[in-house]
Amino acid sequence: MSAIEQPPQVTIAGRSWHLFAVDYRTADGTFSVYIYALSFEHAAAITLELKETATLRGQVVGVIPN
Repeated sequence: MSAIEQPPQVTIAGRSWHLFAVDYRTADGTFSVYIYALSFEHAAAITLELKETATLRGQVVGVIPN
């Protein structure tokens, strides 16, 4: 299995988006997902939106590089 690489920062439309880790706990343990946001405060707001709106789309079986 190969790793999925995520750059710590990307620039989109002239704005720098930074990579943030979001931890969550389940009966199986503590896990992390990663999101891009403009700042820590923006990442916190996105995390709240995730709690309210997240849906499962399916299992990832591969990644096609750009």
